[in-house]
Amino acid sequence: PRFSRCLTIVDDGQMKNRAGFSFFDDEGVSSQTTQLIEKGYVKNFLYDTYSATRDNRLSTGNFLCPEGALFPTISPTCLYVLPSSDLKPLVETLGDGLLISYLDHMQLNGNGQLTAIGFGWLVEGGRRTQALFDIPIEMSIDELFSNALSVGSDLEFFDGFGSPSILFKKMP
Repeated sequence: PRFSRCLTIVDDGQMKNRAGFSFFDDEGVSSQTTQLIEKGYVKNFLYDTYSATRDNRLSTGNFLCPEGALFPTISPTCLYVLPSSDLKPLVETLGDGLLISYLDHMQLNGNGQLTAIGFGWLVEGGRRTQALFDIPIEMSIDELFSNALSVGSDLEFFDGFGSPSILFKKMP
């Protein structure tokens, strides 16, 4: 697989009360749930009517005009990592390392590089020992998602994106 087997990523245009929710996209196609990554394997892509026709597929209802954009484009509606059903906190399995609890100023560049500022904890012996602020993060999405070891059950949403805690074997 291209990504870690613990990752399943979904775009759910039918999640009411979430940023990005709409009954229809800008072409009038009904919003839907699209599983993009399943257990590390790419399963689907997001489509508008034109790109879907070129690939002999149906539109996924993702032709949208993001906030601040002048024109619609293929965009996710409510993109999130599916949480685990395991209720054991990931910090206990970490041992020693860094737990990023919150990302701020996150930006995905056109070349697949993610930049963000993180806040979190230094973890020693599976316990949070020191709060850390303004942690600079810069890495490729491919490298980040291929290093995921396990996913927590604590799904949280930030605007139109959501993720549970994710334990990584190494951070670039």
